[in-house]
Amino acid sequence: MTLRNSLGQVVETVIVPARHAWPEYEKYSAYICQPSRHFVPVQYIGFYYGGHIQPIIAKVKTDHPNVTLVPDLNEDVIKRLIEQIIQDRAEGRRRGQVNDIYRLSSLDDRETITLPRAIPSDKRSSSGRATAFIRKNSYFSLADLQRVASLPIAECFTSRLSTTTR
Repeated sequence: MTLRNSLGQVVETVIVPARHAWPEYEKYSAYICQPSRHFVPVQYIGFYYGGHIQPIIAKVKTDHPNVTLVPDLNEDVIKRLIEQIIQDRAEGRRRGQVNDIYRLSSLDDRETITLPRAIPSDKRSSSGRATAFIRKNSYFSLADLQRVASLPIAECFTSRLSTTTR
């Protein structure tokens, strides 16, 4: 099944809420989340952090569901990553914990997409207070993210995106 947004564009990017995920991506080139997290199959993962969709959209290299954070129990491709996560005690992660791990293109990888700028949220509550644009996974076309990030600064806001939430 191909997911499309309201503009009819193919949706190949998920933007995840990223209080912890963004710093972990910057350090490990990975998205680490609770086990059995459901995603519509996508090619890219981006991060909503600090009130903005960050301008870095990482390509999914591999996904590893239900990984026990014990290096010797895992294949070589993620063994070193798990060793580093445990050593750093990244975001309270500990030996034996189970997570899903998505290995992503690094910040400087040619497969990583860099948008012209971060896309700020302009979402407001009924009282006018700023609220998070993304509280759960939201799906976008890469073309729409690039289009909105290319708008003049005064027009570049999340409300200009055509979103699909699952």
